[in-house]
Formats: sequence, structure tokens, C-alpha cells
Amino acid sequence: FGRRCEGVEVVASFFEIYGGKLFDLLSERKPLVKREDGNNNVCIRGLTEHLISSEGELMDAIARGLDARSTAATHANVDSSRSHAVLQIC
Repeated sequence: FGRRCEGVEVVASFFEIYGGKLFDLLSERKPLVKREDGNNNVCIRGLTEHLISSEGELMDAIARGLDARSTAATHANVDSSRSHAVLQIC
């Protein structure tokens, strides 16, 4: 982001896998659907992509996604994540 590259777009998506289900962390935990084609290519249907134009926007998107993750107390950690999260930056 320090140097602008004309014609280059950066987009981010952030989703969670919780209890075998997928949720969009940047779109109010909207449920998502995983699809796989005959060539084993996976697509997450409904996953939103957000245009990122600065480091600050990226950090805000990450913070929003982390805030939306499922957490609960465990014996080892008061605020343990109960899911896996995937952040994609393209």
C-alpha cells in the first residue's frame, strides 16, 4: 500500500468454520455454503469480498472479523476461539 500500483485491486474475505458450518465474518456472520467441483476445486458460495485501499482498512477488516468470531470459556482460556478462521487477501 505504500506504493500505488495502477490497475491493482486488493480484496479481503474472512470466514469462520464453526461446528462444521461456515460463516462470513465480514457480513454479520451470514451462513455460507462450500461447493466442490469434479476437479476438487472448492468455492465458498456467498462469501463477500471487500475492496481494501489502505493498511488501515485491512486492519479494520481483520478487527471486525475477529470480533465476530465464536468464542466461549474453556478450562484453559476464558475467551477461547471455538472455531477456525480463514482470512483471504487477493
